Amino acid sequence: MTAGRITELAVTKSKTVKAGEREEWIRVEYSVKAAIEADEEVSVAKAKIEGLIDGWLSSVSKPVSTVEKRNVFPEELAGMLTFEDAGEWLIVKPKGFLSAENFAKIADIVKLLGGEYVAAGKNRHFKLPKAAAE
Repeated sequence: MTAGRITELAVTKSKTVKAGEREEWIRVEYSVKAAIEADEEVSVAKAKIEGLIDGWLSSVSKPVSTVEKRNVFPEELAGMLTFEDAGEWLIVKPKGFLSAENFAKIADIVKLLGGEYVAAGKNRHFKLPKAAAE
């Protein structure tokens, strides 16, 4: 029996972390599909996709204290954001346009920290509870 030619490769990886002191766990999962031109490209494509996903997952960590929250974003993302102290909340705003990929990365981190995205027109932002991980 002859194996058919591989035309598509799908790679899925995930990371699960405990959300603070609660019993809740959060799982972040990424899947990437790639079209394959030749069978020889399969292992190269797999390695590239795994490296890409590993980079995304490396920013996923356990919730941290308020002081450290600003440092939880990878340097390339932190440079795109401003941080404001708003009483019980830490407000995180983009300095400019965020690509869909960067928005998703930031949203995943915010969710892990117990925060949320607030769609408020021009005043849209992410908010993180200061006491969520303390």
